[in-house]
Amino acid sequence: MLPIDLPKPQAKLRGRVSNVLEICAVARRSSLILIGALIAPVALILGCAPGPGTSTGRDSGPPADGGSSAIPTITVSGRVVDFESCFEGCDGVSDVVVAWAGAPEALRSEPSGADGSFVVAGVPSGFRSDLMAIPGAGQATRFATTLNAMALSRDDTADVFSLQVVVMPRDSSSIIAAFEDETDMRLDRDGGYIGQVVNINASGGYDAAPGIDVAHAPNQGTIRYLNVVPRLAPAEDPFQPVAPGTATSIFGVFVLGGSGAIVDPVTFAPGTPAAPYGTIVTPLFPGVVSYGLHVAR
Repeated sequence: MLPIDLPKPQAKLRGRVSNVLEICAVARRSSLILIGALIAPVALILGCAPGPGTSTGRDSGPPADGGSSAIPTITVSGRVVDFESCFEGCDGVSDVVVAWAGAPEALRSEPSGADGSFVVAGVPSGFRSDLMAIPGAGQATRFATTLNAMALSRDDTADVFSLQVVVMPRDSSSIIAAFEDETDMRLDRDGGYIGQVVNINASGGYDAAPGIDVAHAPNQGTIRYLNVVPRLAPAEDPFQPVAPGTATSIFGVFVLGGSGAIVDPVTFAPGTPAAPYGTIVTPLFPGVVSYGLHVAR
């Protein structure tokens, strides 16, 4: 069994805390975009990026005189990593496009390099935003398209460096496959959420937080708590029995299956009573696994 001090799955902590009542009020609209070899309905405005006709306290569209938008932008760079490899040391993943979820066809990186490196320019700043990790044709069978919920915060008003964006493996030894075996729900088909609850240690890194329960709204079903990482302990049951009082194990990971329909937003709040960990607000939609890192306040 691994010690609680696990390698952090995301290399940046800035502004991820959010009050449980602070749910995005931004209007969203739907469209069809190409995700790998899958065409899936996706909300074009995910997170809290500004949309047409939406007031955000700053310019959210072209000025009335026809001039250019006043929304500032930043460049976001970092690495795409295999989420499950981060229990032993994060491995970079090549051939993955990272896109700003507010306009995934327009604002996207080139395919990630051999070490997982990526750069996305022109990302609107000052808004809570999601990033999508979209595997290329060579990686689509190994990894699922993964929405990194609230990867950017309102405080990200300067270029962001060393951001780790996770992508979820989908092979027979993965959390996705184990969840399907137990529930008949397929996260990369029906949608769903994988969250991890972490504390901040003395060196500024992350320790997985055990013993934490998680609430979510609106109710989408039963949250299951990871018992062991399937590829590390194939002989053990991957998830804890569903029972009152169930909470995170030493891995701090929990999973919720999607319904196969778009649900936006869904709020996840770890900890009882009032959430002492960061709340994540995310959409759930078919063909995409949503992911969030819940950091201690």
